[in-house]
Order: sequence, then structure tokens, then C-alpha cells
Amino acid sequence: MVNVNSIPHVLKYMGGKREMLTDIHHALAAMDVKSDTFCDLFAGTSVVAYAMSDEYDLVVNDIQHYSEIFAKCYMNDYSHIRDIDESVKIVKEKILQHLQLDVLWKETNTLKYNEDMNYPDMLVVEDKEREIIKYREEERGFSLFKRCYSGTYWSYEQCRHIDAIRAVCEQYRGNCLYEAMMASLIYAMSYSSQSTGHFAQYRTLTEKNYQDVLQYRMKNVFVMFLKKLKELLTTLRYPHTHTLRTSSLDYEDCIATLQPGTIVYADPPYSSVHYSRFYHVLETLVRYDNPKLEYKGRYRENRYQSPFDQRSKAKDAFKRLFQKIDQQQCHLLLSYSDNAMLTLTDLQEIAHNVFGNRYEYKFYSKDYQHMKMGRNDVARLDVHEILLSFKRI
Repeated sequence: MVNVNSIPHVLKYMGGKREMLTDIHHALAAMDVKSDTFCDLFAGTSVVAYAMSDEYDLVVNDIQHYSEIFAKCYMNDYSHIRDIDESVKIVKEKILQHLQLDVLWKETNTLKYNEDMNYPDMLVVEDKEREIIKYREEERGFSLFKRCYSGTYWSYEQCRHIDAIRAVCEQYRGNCLYEAMMASLIYAMSYSSQSTGHFAQYRTLTEKNYQDVLQYRMKNVFVMFLKKLKELLTTLRYPHTHTLRTSSLDYEDCIATLQPGTIVYADPPYSSVHYSRFYHVLETLVRYDNPKLEYKGRYRENRYQSPFDQRSKAKDAFKRLFQKIDQQQCHLLLSYSDNAMLTLTDLQEIAHNVFGNRYEYKFYSKDYQHMKMGRNDVARLDVHEILLSFKRI
């Protein structure tokens, strides 16, 4: 397994398995399966797949397109870049050139935050920043975040930087730097957003929270991006001996592409929180498709909602998951939690009905803390993280 401490951090991610990597690896070893391929079926930030990349060829799948960015960022070979500082300098100069062409900024650059501003003055600036959203239909090109998110999760100036960086990223599409740049931009967006670690909703400014919000408004997206880009290119600097295939398929469609004997790691959503609601802006950043946006959270219209985090559909979703695994003659390692939609008894019953005696079953449990990501006044939630292995025999 790849050294856990060497895996760069790129996103605040709800339910991420970084702290479970050693346990997942131990569970895989205990399965005692000889397989060339490991499939991360609901990959998210792709850290589980990357951790196994020194042992298996990888299939990395997630219905959300931003997940592919992380997988390729981790697995790209940057060893041929001789001068990292020079490469980052060239990227920086291209972004600065793009910023100089910003016509809308010249009309609105009187909007300023400063560290000493009071609550009434900040309210005025915030209101004016959100007025810029009216330009949505008047300007195209790489201006999506200025037009759609100014004064929400980010300030207008931060949105301006996001658009400029995204424009330059596009110039590198097809180059290994593309994914490293996009991941660096996602990192900068995640850690400069004034929301509570995700993008379900930005915080309404109040006299109680304005100083904390101001701290995030003062963060420099451009500087954060450049720093993270240099870190990624420096840290991920060695060639890989195993292959990578990525996809953005429904879980059943992905399993249908797998060869018999593949080890499938499944970490499906298991709470009532939809990831497409918490990370919708990342999907918009990657696709940059000018979607219709809804509600205060600025959600994408018709965003994907998983059946695994809907109580009325979860049992059937797991039944279909197990059936596909059985049909493809794959092995399965499943992550779940004791505070999820279904109980362990539910899962065991469904698995037994589908797998019969064709699979050998093992169960592991570990006390774990999930980050609440601002969902209530408690920062972390104590849970029992469950690993269920199903080895085809």
C-alpha cells in the first residue's frame, strides 16, 4: 500500500476514508484473493484507489465527474517535469494575462474587503457583489463563477481568480498538468469558501459570524492554487507501474465492465445527505457547462441523487449491487456505518439472499469519527465504521 502520509490532501470531503486506509488494506489482505485489478466503485476523492495503486491495476469510478480529476492527478507521471518552479511560473504568467483581459472587473473593482471593516460596511459590499449575478446572460467565455457565485461561497475577486485559473487549465487539457491544476484549484476553492467545509449552502452574513466570514473573503485563491500545484508536482513525482481506467458511470454499468475476479471496493452514500448537493460547485467547475442554478445554494438543475441515501430505495439499490457483483463473479469489500440507512442485519440478509453459498463472508468494525461538516453544533459524530468482505469461492 502507498504510504498514507504521502498522499496529498486536496479537498474537505464528507465521509472520506483517508483515516480508514490501513483498515481497508488489512481487510483486503484477509480476503486472500489473487487479483490484478482493484475497482473503487464510488471513488469520491480517489484516495482509496490511489493507496492501492502499487499493488493493482485500477478502475476508478464515480457518477460525479470531479472524482476523475483526483484519480488522474494522483496517478499521472510528473517525473519528466525537469523544472517545477519554471512550470509553475509559466502557469502563473498565463493566469495573470487572463486576469488583465477581465472587462467586468474594470467596472466593479471598487468592491473591496479589508481586515478592519465593520459589519454594516461588509453587508453593503456583500449585497453589491451578489448584484453582479445579473451579468449572467450578458457575458460568456470563462466568466461562469463571477456571473453565478459572486458574493456567495466566494467574493467576486475570488470568483474572478477561479474563472481565470479554470481558463488556463483548459489550455493544458491532454497534458498531465491539467489534472494537477484542476485539483489545486479545487483545493483553493474548498479552503477559501466561506461555507462550513462543503457547498450545500453559503452562510448568510450576521453580526455574529461576519468576522469569520471576512477571514475567508480575504483568502487569496490564486496564491493558494500556486502553492498547492507546486506541492502536488513535487510530491507525486514518480512513475506508476500499474494502469488506470476512469469512468463516470452508474454503479451497475461500471460493474458490468469488470472482468471476473476483480476486487470491488464499494463505499456508497449511506446518509440522507446527497453528495451532489454538498459538492455541486465542483461538478460545475469541471464541466463548466453554464447549468441552470436553483435555490440559495446555487445547485445544478437535475443534479444526481443516489438511491443508496434514500430510505425508500436503499434496499433495492444494495440488492442490485450484490446481483451485479455475483453476475460478474467479482469479489466485494463494502464500507458502511452503524448510523446509515440500513442496519447490518439488513445488509447481511440481502447479501445472503443474493450470494447464497457462492461467497465467503467476513465482518469488521471500528470506532470512528465522521466530520459533521457544519451540519449541526457537533463537530464530529462517533460511529462504528463497518467493513464487510465477500470473497467469491
